[in-house]
Amino acid sequence: MKVSVSLGESFMRAHPVEAALALEDVEPKELARFFGRIPADQTASVLEFLDNEVVAACLQSMTPGTAGAIVERLRPQTRMVVLRLMPARSRDRILATLEEAIAEQTRRSLRFREGSVAELMETAVRTLTGDTKSGEALQRIRRTRRDAVGTFFVLDRQHRVTGITDLHTLMRSPRDQPISESAREQVPRVLAGTLQSDLVDHPVWAEENSVAVVDEDGVFLGAIDHRAVARARNRLQHDKSRNVGLETAIALGELYWMGLSGVLDGLAGRHDESKKAEEADNG
Repeated sequence: MKVSVSLGESFMRAHPVEAALALEDVEPKELARFFGRIPADQTASVLEFLDNEVVAACLQSMTPGTAGAIVERLRPQTRMVVLRLMPARSRDRILATLEEAIAEQTRRSLRFREGSVAELMETAVRTLTGDTKSGEALQRIRRTRRDAVGTFFVLDRQHRVTGITDLHTLMRSPRDQPISESAREQVPRVLAGTLQSDLVDHPVWAEENSVAVVDEDGVFLGAIDHRAVARARNRLQHDKSRNVGLETAIALGELYWMGLSGVLDGLAGRHDESKKAEEADNG
């Protein structure tokens, strides 16, 4: 491996924000050549902090397989925004290289409007089927070595959310008891098409760490946790402040030109009066 590439990897791993700032003026095609030699996870960590339009152009300059490996490692929200910025043909080529589960969930999310909660949801969510017995579920968790901390969404055979459970509940339940019988049935849900601005300040976050995201038929699409909501809230506040600043600048600019116009009109008026007085004297 070349020394420059090795140094680049080390720097990006330790300082992704600074790396993004250093690369923000580089042409997308040059970025594509550079990132093509860097592991996908490190590339994704830097692209999270670059302008989304630059990221989209950069990914389109890569082979679909290389771009797909990076897209899989982007945060769901970034992934959705970047893919929306691409022409349909480029987007479809990249989607065809993704893991089947991620590709399917991404295609579902793309059906919803921009700025919806579908862009925030995590699709790699821990789920269990409701008619699975507690003992079988515990064996499956141990066999797959899945992270058992936190909650599991319980789904029926139609992939609809019926409850929520956790490892502690599963361990206390009789081994031959279906999960659905011990799961908590009150599961907060949100439609994927809901605007992010309607969700981020909802009182549900005072009691819940995550909510299920469903489509119009109640089919489970993914989940949103409080961390994703906090990031969305900060971004929305930032966008609002930026828009207010832009509106203020436009208003000040209009006032400036209105003021300048008044000055010019005043000068023109005085010139006309002076001209009339001069003509009267000559007459």
